Amino acid sequence: MFEPGFPAVDPPDGPASATATDGAGYVQATVLPGGRLHALYVSPHAMYDLTADQLATACLEAVVKAQTRRFDVSPFQP
Repeated sequence: MFEPGFPAVDPPDGPASATATDGAGYVQATVLPGGRLHALYVSPHAMYDLTADQLATACLEAVVKAQTRRFDVSPFQP
């Protein structure tokens, strides 16, 4: 399995900003509190290891995970 070394991404401070990676670790996505994509990093290894369809799936997976995770990071605890 590929071990990613993602560069630092500085998302805006906020409790609902979230970052997630795809299952294989090729793509990292950061979304803002409103759900907009802030940053998408694709590992250079993805170009050699994945087909175009696999890369598209990895990108979507990372974005969806990040969007879902922003709801899990809430400043309000019941």
